[in-house]
Amino acid sequence: MIVGFPTETEPDFLDSLSLLDEVEFDTLYSFTYSQRPGTAAEELNDPIPEGEKLERLARLQAKQAEIQRRRNAAWVGSEVEVLVEGPRSGTPGTGPGAPRAPGGQFRGESARAGSRTSESPDPPPTPSGASSPLAALDRLGDRHIYSLPR
Repeated sequence: MIVGFPTETEPDFLDSLSLLDEVEFDTLYSFTYSQRPGTAAEELNDPIPEGEKLERLARLQAKQAEIQRRRNAAWVGSEVEVLVEGPRSGTPGTGPGAPRAPGGQFRGESARAGSRTSESPDPPPTPSGASSPLAALDRLGDRHIYSLPR
């Protein structure tokens, strides 16, 4: 979602916030508008000050964080089965599909079965040669159960 498009008014922005409440996205990619060469918007005057764009972005991201905290809290105490099909390209443990508890921490008894919690910065043990717990999971290629403690 882009905030601060040249024609965006405060009521338009408030409509965007209302949309978040209505849709309740699991994740949201959000940015401030910036001119790009070769686009139709390049010809538009950009009357919204950068500070206002950043303030709107902060409000939008705070609203989304609130939604994500509430939605994620509903999973606490649940067990879910996931299927790891194999290694993926890119840096292990990053990207939209990387498993994270609120706060982005991962914790467990081992790389095969464990818990995630935002209350502990301690990572789980990793098998020899693994750069991270998630890299170890990428190599395992079978099912894993994650428990989110209450």
